[in-house]
Amino acid sequence: MQKTHLFGFLLLSILFFSFLPLNVMTHDKMAVSFIESAGYRDIDGDGTEDDVLIVFRIELKGFTAKELRSGVKFGLSLHLVLPSGRDFKYLYLNETYLQEFHVRADLYNHATEPGWYEIGTLAFYGNHNPNKPVLLYFFEFDPPGGQAGDDPKIAFSLYP
Repeated sequence: MQKTHLFGFLLLSILFFSFLPLNVMTHDKMAVSFIESAGYRDIDGDGTEDDVLIVFRIELKGFTAKELRSGVKFGLSLHLVLPSGRDFKYLYLNETYLQEFHVRADLYNHATEPGWYEIGTLAFYGNHNPNKPVLLYFFEFDPPGGQAGDDPKIAFSLYP
């Protein structure tokens, strides 16, 4: 009985690991996002540290110099989940000539609850297509305290 389970596990593992690299390797282009830092502070100057600042590093992999000179359209999807489960979803679309760059997201009036905050992100290029490979990136942080304030807002900025 144990040999059957072990054989089944090995067979499933071989199938899973042989399929996964093949799926990713068939695509030569990819946009990848990393969260370099995330935290809270008073960005909007209202005297309350209830704003979330996130710095992303985006890498466009597999693009030729000619494609980059022409400009590559990309998108960054951001999902912030508060400790209560309340969530915010944002989409940032832009065009760049850089292979690697940073995007800063200022989320005003979002750090309003005590507890752990979760951030999920994914980057994509062109029009998002489910056949294009994507990598999800998650990050957690815990701002102290928290209090309700003004309505949540967001601002994005792109820099090298």
